Amino acid sequence: LLLDLDETLVHTEQYEKGRKYDFVVDFGTSGQYTKEVRSKNRPSNIVEKFGVFVRPYCVEFLRRMSQKYIVSIYTASTQPYCDAIMEKLDPDYLVTHRFYRDHCTTINSIKCSLLCSYDRLPHQRPLHLHKHPNQGHADSRQL
Repeated sequence: LLLDLDETLVHTEQYEKGRKYDFVVDFGTSGQYTKEVRSKNRPSNIVEKFGVFVRPYCVEFLRRMSQKYIVSIYTASTQPYCDAIMEKLDPDYLVTHRFYRDHCTTINSIKCSLLCSYDRLPHQRPLHLHKHPNQGHADSRQL
């Protein structure tokens, strides 16, 4: 079972003081900036601290699905970003595989999610997507 981390299991945003999140991920002390988003406050457009909202019943869903399937997740973000979220979301390592930005494919300047290059989904391979652009999943938010 292959699941998208961002906007499917969780929603992350630049941390806002006073806002209630399920948990917060702070990269400010580690020096590893892991996800770029538009920010008026930071000229470098780098966010150090994220507020994370977890989809209702997400943890229960992962627990139940891991009993029946091999569960994998992917994100168009970086490994440190994904790992930091998954440490809190899945401390028991129910998700057995993680795919990151490194596993994405770029076609005509568009960063395509893992589904574009995942070999077990032949209709989603990059060459097929290039020839049949209406049949693939390209997410312009991940440019």
